[in-house]
Amino acid sequence: MPKLKMNILDALRRGLVLFDGGMGTMLIAAGLERGEPPEFWLQTKPEEIAAVHRAYLDAGAEVITTATFGANRLRLASSSFGRALDPAELNSTAVRIAREVMDRPETSDPPAISSHR
Repeated sequence: MPKLKMNILDALRRGLVLFDGGMGTMLIAAGLERGEPPEFWLQTKPEEIAAVHRAYLDAGAEVITTATFGANRLRLASSSFGRALDPAELNSTAVRIAREVMDRPETSDPPAISSHR
């Protein structure tokens, strides 16, 4: 039986909440090149981003976070890949991918916590 989705504040009130892990580490394992910002994969390899989210959910994470650690102008300006990227578009794409994974029944046990109210 699928877990009931709940608001993050309600989940925190009930006690321990299991979050996902390092997105960048997982993307390096999937082939992210040195110097390539992970956020670049939001546009070029969204299926890899989604696969990482699904892996964490399958491992028991109740909360997944977006792949937006460096999705800001200052961080993106530090690489040749990043200068061509739009931070607002990257953030929107990252949220869309995470929500699609949370809402898709492909994981063996749907997450307990929803990003939706």
